[in-house]
Amino acid sequence: SSTGSRTRSDHFRTRPLMTFPLFSAPEIEASRRLAYTANAIDRQSENRSDDAVTTALADPRTRLLLLGDGRVWLRKTEAGFDPWYERAEAEALSARLDAAVLLGWDDRGPVVAATGGIDAEALPPEVKAIDYRSVTVQGLIDQAALRALAQAGALSAWHATHAFCGRCGKPTEMR
Repeated sequence: SSTGSRTRSDHFRTRPLMTFPLFSAPEIEASRRLAYTANAIDRQSENRSDDAVTTALADPRTRLLLLGDGRVWLRKTEAGFDPWYERAEAEALSARLDAAVLLGWDDRGPVVAATGGIDAEALPPEVKAIDYRSVTVQGLIDQAALRALAQAGALSAWHATHAFCGRCGKPTEMR
């Protein structure tokens, strides 16, 4: 234009589309920086039988995450917080192992999530029920445990809201 003003099309032609050259892209893809991505748990869903949870709970290597009301139960240790429980520890906290969910296997063994069976306010002093967001934002547990927590929290929420079949209304069965 003769007045020196730029048109809208001029603006888009002169504005760079990327903030870095294509071959100088960051090495880590942006979603990999999120705490809930790159879960190393192998679900092995194609190899499971109906008794997979029972079998996993019988394995002495099994580690459990205990959840309830959008919070994870963390045990306070000298090193920080520990989200993992052995079966006997989970039973002592009245975890509902009859409704446990097998998340899968990692290099240390089976990983299971269960709902805590006692009120969060009645937990022993060394165990704290902390909401998922606070755990994430404050970096209270390591990345591998955080990824397992994301999977456990999502499955726990799904089971809590899908107790009945949306088609026939009958109670759903976990298997």
